[in-house]
Amino acid sequence: MFTAIIGVGATTGLGSSATFDVVDWGSSNHLLKVEINYNGSGYVDMGTTAFMSVPYALYSANSASDGAQGPQFPVQEGPQGPAGANGVDGTNGVDGINGTDGVDGSQGPQGIPGPAGTTVTYSVGDLAQGGIVFYVSTDGKNGLVAATQDQSTASDWYNAQDYISNPSNHTIEGRKFRDWRLPTKHELNEMYVNLHQLGLGGFGNNEYWSSTSIFNDAFLQDFSSGTQDNAWKYDPFFYVRAVRAF
Repeated sequence: MFTAIIGVGATTGLGSSATFDVVDWGSSNHLLKVEINYNGSGYVDMGTTAFMSVPYALYSANSASDGAQGPQFPVQEGPQGPAGANGVDGTNGVDGINGTDGVDGSQGPQGIPGPAGTTVTYSVGDLAQGGIVFYVSTDGKNGLVAATQDQSTASDWYNAQDYISNPSNHTIEGRKFRDWRLPTKHELNEMYVNLHQLGLGGFGNNEYWSSTSIFNDAFLQDFSSGTQDNAWKYDPFFYVRAVRAF
């Protein structure tokens, strides 16, 4: 809280009235704007308030025809003006706005990146990403999944991808993804070792196509023995199981 006495002090000489006592109080509404230079960091606008009764009482005295009597209400009435200014002190509540600086303290939201620590990690055998995980990266965030059902039980190599692209050949979860493909022969072996040999993935003891080809043949893997061999790409006797990366 502080008190400012209006009408005294050094005049700036700015504005339409050089000194306070020549202000034409009857010309229009008059307002008081207060700015504070805090710690020399520049002026801060503390608000603007309309003048109330005291300045207009001075004008009322001067408005009579014998205008010379106006000065007879000098210093005694004038000091009451600060009472109106105290209302401006109420504007110091705006200082509370400086509490908004405390909002800067709410930079705590920068901690929001913390949830990155909650990134999902996966393990072999997890049902996720539309299938079952058979390979994961060292950080557990990326890997490969196999579809949980065969896309064909009798297909040649050339039509295998067409069976894979048909959503009706996938489970409800598998249909959420459209980047399914044939596994390479290396990936096919990982599916055999990491899933089938552990009783996971729903594979039969059948021969599955890989995407790896050699001339007119393509590699396939026998899930009954784990051996890999190659067959003519037009042979329509082999199974298809899709994979996708995440």
